[in-house]
Amino acid sequence: MECILYGIGSSYLSDVLDSIDRLGWTVRGYVSNHPDKPRQEHLSPVVSPDEIEPAWLEMPVVFPLITPGHRQHLEAEATARGFRDFASVIDPTAVISPRSSFGAGALINTGVLVGANTRAGRFTVLNRGASLGHNVVLDDFVTLGPGAIVCGGCRVQKGVFIGAGAIVTPDVTVGANCIIGAGAVVVKNVPDRSVVVGNPGAVVREGVRGYNGVGVE
Repeated sequence: MECILYGIGSSYLSDVLDSIDRLGWTVRGYVSNHPDKPRQEHLSPVVSPDEIEPAWLEMPVVFPLITPGHRQHLEAEATARGFRDFASVIDPTAVISPRSSFGAGALINTGVLVGANTRAGRFTVLNRGASLGHNVVLDDFVTLGPGAIVCGGCRVQKGVFIGAGAIVTPDVTVGANCIIGAGAVVVKNVPDRSVVVGNPGAVVREGVRGYNGVGVE
């Protein structure tokens, strides 16, 4: 399959390219939407949004970013440019229950585990070795860092960022645009736009916009 990578300023691009290579896909082109961001020299062709070839609009597009709010921005920008097909990149090393599902635009990295009856929304990102238990619901634009664990029966609302190695214990709800710090253990429900750190996890800040200062609307 041929695809387009849109928004290539993040270092996470390399991980996505590794998964694409393992899937046997071909990247037809790269769209750099921030001219001040460094470009990896081996990428070609790299164009600005104004230089997108009409034929590219018929191909599935991938957003290789981990910040939830940035992915939402790119979806709106790419849609305005004429893209309609948002590919999910699911690394062949991931083990995903056939009873679970992902929305369009998901990025599933190496060694991810997903239990039965779990449903993830659009543009979710599960980084290396992340794990979802059974009957989990992830809303749109959620990101799990490397080795993060969301246990069975949890609900993670839109725009949440869960840091590396964090654990969300069973049947917990994490509110929209929350940030769960690396290594935190979340043992109770978390209100929207909160930052949680520590073991057991405690809310240390409220009213944040979202990860990297960008929220999902």
